[in-house]
Amino acid sequence: MLNRFDEVHFKRMINKPARSLGQVSVDKIIAVAEQEHIDLIEATRRAASNGVLSGKAASSALQFALLFDEALNLIDKGNSRIVEYLVRESTLVSYYHNQDAKNETGKVDNIGKLVSTVDDYEAGIEGLLQFVESLSLDPTTLGNEDPSKKEGVSLITMHNTKGLEFDRVFVTGLEENLFPSSSCESDEDFEEERRLFYVAVTRARKELFITSCARRMVFGRTNYQMPSRYLQEIPKDLLTIEGRGFNNSPRSSASFDRGYQGHGSLGQKREKSNSNIFVSTGKGNILNSVKKFVNAPKEDTTTQSVEYKVGMKVYHDQYGEGFVQHVKTMKGKVMVEVVFNSSKVATFFAFSRVLEIIS
Repeated sequence: MLNRFDEVHFKRMINKPARSLGQVSVDKIIAVAEQEHIDLIEATRRAASNGVLSGKAASSALQFALLFDEALNLIDKGNSRIVEYLVRESTLVSYYHNQDAKNETGKVDNIGKLVSTVDDYEAGIEGLLQFVESLSLDPTTLGNEDPSKKEGVSLITMHNTKGLEFDRVFVTGLEENLFPSSSCESDEDFEEERRLFYVAVTRARKELFITSCARRMVFGRTNYQMPSRYLQEIPKDLLTIEGRGFNNSPRSSASFDRGYQGHGSLGQKREKSNSNIFVSTGKGNILNSVKKFVNAPKEDTTTQSVEYKVGMKVYHDQYGEGFVQHVKTMKGKVMVEVVFNSSKVATFFAFSRVLEIIS
């Protein structure tokens, strides 16, 4: 409604829930928009009225276009009325109600928070634009809930931690080629990741735990890791190193003391070891709790897997539609490789339930 020329989001929503508008129908609508230089909603209406689409596809396309016409008529009634109308009349609520019951998720509750929160912004198009922009920059603002005030563990990306604080923070994966990423090429890239690391560590009120591992499985291959260069920049007197260092001696800090002589020399500095490095500013019972959690018996998730087949059409909430390109089993767990319409290729565990089978 806010940007009727947004092809990416148009493709994601026009057939979700399923409206008998497959890829062929969507391509026809986009072709109409390009040929007649009109927005995608108007193109949907014309494709349904001018015979470009037929049968149930034409009927569904016309109903989809009418949703937005009616939403605009509610512009003076308040933002929540518009959003509530769209999610209800599009059958999105009933769709996610069924998905929540099947997958034990809480997406209907998220929709409810969305409807409630949108009224915090000025009524009208400008207010809706501000809401969408705010939500895209920081999804944790939805419902004005601060994750740090909830009991339990909050999993969150570094990008989304700005403004939040927690008594205890765990930052994992502080290894070269992981953080900083192997995609970093310039000084500016490394500086940006350093800034992001600073944001993450300053979220801790009382205790900060930073972890890195000596050996990691990446895409089926064993990689021998070096601690991140950013760890060397932390004053030694602020650190307590738990576990064995790369010299296999307890509390060894050899990998820190040698330092880094540039990104290109990393290959020469990797040393094979089964040890892990645990870097912490705090001591006490929490370490024992973590060890108990890590060593706890793991649930056998393989029995929960959905059966995927090569060529199967699937949908992902973030990446949209795609096709299963490869199915393989690794250490008893089924992994599904999907090629999305955007050309992105991603791999998922079959038991994760993040892929919706379309056909």
